[in-house]
Amino acid sequence: MSCLNKQEIEELRQIHDNSFPFPDFGNPTYVRSSLVRDAAGKLLAAGILKVTTETILIVNPEASRLQKAALCKQLFETLREELFGLGLDDTHLFLLKDEEHFSKLLKKHFNFQEATGKAMYYGKKAD
Repeated sequence: MSCLNKQEIEELRQIHDNSFPFPDFGNPTYVRSSLVRDAAGKLLAAGILKVTTETILIVNPEASRLQKAALCKQLFETLREELFGLGLDDTHLFLLKDEEHFSKLLKKHFNFQEATGKAMYYGKKAD
């Protein structure tokens, strides 16, 4: 079941600027939505919550590049099964700016894609 009805999805298509792919609202990872309309009922904006994950890698900094690649292979074989086993479609991984070699490894061997835009997060603040 979608978090939006067919009419809402069509209205949303009308205001979507195509700067990113239009969401597949048949996917159950889209769980909630909030719509803002003007006084006449025209859709102005929508916020949609999608369940996703963030992958956190902690690798011994003394490991060689070859060792890091082997470790990532072991980790991603298991994590991939876990991710899809949970019914999730994707995971996000944030790299520091000086990790270009690691970025190349992830793209070449593990099919990671570069995200567009600026990564930001929202959540409860730590106490």
